[in-house]
Amino acid sequence: MGERTIGPLEKVAMAINAKHERARAGSADHQRSDAMLAEIAQVTRDLEGMKAEAEARLEKLRNECQERMAPIAARLDELDKNLKKFAKKRSKAIFGEREAGYIGSLRVDLPHGALIFSAEMRVKKARKVLDAMKELGIKDGIKVVETVDWDALEKWSDERLITVGTERKRKEEYVYEVKRQ
Repeated sequence: MGERTIGPLEKVAMAINAKHERARAGSADHQRSDAMLAEIAQVTRDLEGMKAEAEARLEKLRNECQERMAPIAARLDELDKNLKKFAKKRSKAIFGEREAGYIGSLRVDLPHGALIFSAEMRVKKARKVLDAMKELGIKDGIKVVETVDWDALEKWSDERLITVGTERKRKEEYVYEVKRQ
């Protein structure tokens, strides 16, 4: 017996059947994917609601505490300024005599803490120093931050990328969008 020849109509019928099989399989996969998306949407809404509730509670608590803390914080700032002002005004009596231009630290321990005086030489941060340095060609005091411009490298040829030790690589990503209800 010879092989049976398949006619053009049978070929069309077979193609349609195969398409329907793929559609049924796709339909089940689509349903499963949609069920997962529905659950993700619901869990996302629940989580966002909980976060909003927590943030509202925290904001209320911050406001309540801020009202009670504000006068205490203001008093602390006032005490801080007054102590530093007093220490500066009465420096010789508190820390003792020292020569003019003294550089270093002095510490006086007291029953409730310590007062500390320190003096050091620091460079004054004046305006236009950067411009003056550039004009004079001084580079050793200028910070230059170098980074790779990856957007520029995206435009390079594959050969050029290889010369600097990298390559173009296929990146796959699966993402989803959840419909807000």
